[in-house]
Amino acid sequence: MLKFTVRRSSSFIFRSLSSVTQRTGSGDRAEYQTFLPSPKNFYLPLLQSSLSTTTNSSSSSSSSSSSSSSSSSNFSNRPSQAILHFLPSGYPNSVSPNYSSFAAYQFTASICGSAGGVLSMQSLLYAVGLGAGSIPMAAALNWVIKDGLGQLGGVLFASYLGDSRAFDADPKRWRMVSSLAMDASTLLEIMSPLVPGSFLLVASTANVGKNISYLSASASRAALHQSLAEKSNLADVTAKAGSQAILASMIGTALGVGISPLIGTVPINVATGFFALSFGHQFCTYLSLKSVTLKSLNKQRLHHVLEAFFEDFETVKTPAQVANDEVFIPLPFVDQKYGMNDFVAVGCGVVEISNNSVAEFAMRQKCLSAEERYILRIDSNGKMFLSFLDSAEGVDLVRGMFHAYCAWNLLRVAPPNSHSSQFSEELIIKNSYISVNEKFDKLHQSMISAGWQLHTDAVNLEENRPIRLSV
Repeated sequence: MLKFTVRRSSSFIFRSLSSVTQRTGSGDRAEYQTFLPSPKNFYLPLLQSSLSTTTNSSSSSSSSSSSSSSSSSNFSNRPSQAILHFLPSGYPNSVSPNYSSFAAYQFTASICGSAGGVLSMQSLLYAVGLGAGSIPMAAALNWVIKDGLGQLGGVLFASYLGDSRAFDADPKRWRMVSSLAMDASTLLEIMSPLVPGSFLLVASTANVGKNISYLSASASRAALHQSLAEKSNLADVTAKAGSQAILASMIGTALGVGISPLIGTVPINVATGFFALSFGHQFCTYLSLKSVTLKSLNKQRLHHVLEAFFEDFETVKTPAQVANDEVFIPLPFVDQKYGMNDFVAVGCGVVEISNNSVAEFAMRQKCLSAEERYILRIDSNGKMFLSFLDSAEGVDLVRGMFHAYCAWNLLRVAPPNSHSSQFSEELIIKNSYISVNEKFDKLHQSMISAGWQLHTDAVNLEENRPIRLSV
């Protein structure tokens, strides 16, 4: 287009010059040159005019094309823009790297759980009498009573665990407890049509389990979300998790409504369909928790750190490495596997730590320096009891556990003599305390460098209802 315009302009110029020459004849060349416009004054404006016209045309075409592609791009980006409404502000820079996997698995788990809830609700309605065509007053009262009893059970559960820090110490395990309790309660509701005469008992028991599930999930949620928030945006992370749960619930409800006619109302068929949904619920919940990296310390996580450190007195596992090794399925054999119950009792009272002997209590105090904020006791069977003073902080708890591990290593080499337990205990405490003074500072600095949090609120090693000493 540009060449065509320039040629046409040049042809017009030369035709004009030719006519001028013919009119003037073969006159003096000086006169012709005086008449002929210079290239700067004639050709350049024409070329600029032609180029301007062409450029405007092409820019108009380009602008139209750009506007069209921009409109198309905006249309194609609408789904991703919609997703951002369910993600924390500043994502992904405002959250930890494992947030996306946690949220994706939790979203899928919530869909499966909501779909299973539709099946259980259908079974409950049939059990209470809706399938017969009407719901008598007694059935309506049973429905209200089972809700009230369920809520009361949840209150008692929360009261029982209210004095402990179990939810903060092990949020992953309690989140799994929540998931398992929910599915067990849902299954119980699905089987309720088999015993319609015991509807109140079955439905109330299931509702107690559901309330325990709700409370466990709520109590453990804060610690999990705190580990995902990177920019002091815990509230935003929690709010967006709620939005994601609502969306997943809507999708799960639609899924449950869709498969309900296919399954029917026979309890065995409904239970079979529920098992498939329950597997997806539990599996996705487990994977979501597996992706979470906790920087706080409980007995199991500290066990992994100390176990690796005692191999060469150099290696300190990072929170991410410990997350891969951590086992949080709520079963008794997990604690036994890692020696959490039979190795050392943490947060013991004065009776256990003194063994009802003032002299023994004084001996154990003298084995340590006056600055220490813990007391360690070792009985004749090698069982350890660890107590902390009121002023103990997070680092003191880790130091006390480190001392217990040092003593445990000595016991494996030279078990205490049951006939002279006091002498053996004193010797082991003193010798292991030498290792504490030599190696704990290195461990302390290495743990901080690895990313572990050692402040008081982040270290939860004591039993459910710990007892602190005032000496």
